[in-house]
Amino acid sequence: MISPDPQSSAFPEWEAADRTVLTDDPLALLAADLAAPENQYAAPVLWQRVLAGEASPALIRLWAVQLYPLVGGRWSNALFAKISNLAFADGREVFRRLYERTRDPARHPETLWRRFAQAAGADDAELEAVLREPLIEARGFIEQARWFCHRSGHEAAAVSYAVETQLPALWEQVGAVLRARYAFPPEALAFFDAEAAQLAENRAFLAELVRRYCDTGWKLYLGRRAAREVNWSWQALAERLLTLAG
Repeated sequence: MISPDPQSSAFPEWEAADRTVLTDDPLALLAADLAAPENQYAAPVLWQRVLAGEASPALIRLWAVQLYPLVGGRWSNALFAKISNLAFADGREVFRRLYERTRDPARHPETLWRRFAQAAGADDAELEAVLREPLIEARGFIEQARWFCHRSGHEAAAVSYAVETQLPALWEQVGAVLRARYAFPPEALAFFDAEAAQLAENRAFLAELVRRYCDTGWKLYLGRRAAREVNWSWQALAERLLTLAG
């Protein structure tokens, strides 16, 4: 469930919100939220099973197919939404990063994920089908992140930091275990390698956005709440995948 907009006229206390600029680093509280074990994107049972080397080929194939909409088709542009609430220079930098990656065949997320999914046993027909009709939980994760990014710059900064550091960190771990425990060939794991390679750069850039956009206690509160709600959507998606696996 997406929380109501506290900046709307239905919440008159927004006008009385404290706009005092923070003297402490706003990233510290957001990072502490994300560091809590229950908030780790690797925390769901599904990912713990994968990372322990205990996932069946059928389970790997299932999530390889069902998570394809996160990087493929029209859904893959969901987080472009954050540009609309950022200053021009910041939006330009976000667009530049996404543009360069999607124009580089060696780093293109959709192409690389599709290669992985095919190595996991998926065929073209089911990959095209899941783009047309994603799981409601997959669509919910994407659209909830996009919705918060449309709503404000501070929520966009916090959600982007959470998603675009936590997911690459998870994919780095998953790529390593797919190579070591599940014998996937190197060419099938290029997506995970690309995600790991950009993690440090992502973290530094997005941390700066959090510091500049979540610069009051109220904005930081809204950003942290938005990041938590998107996290809950990720947890729900992982639970649904495990249920489908039986």
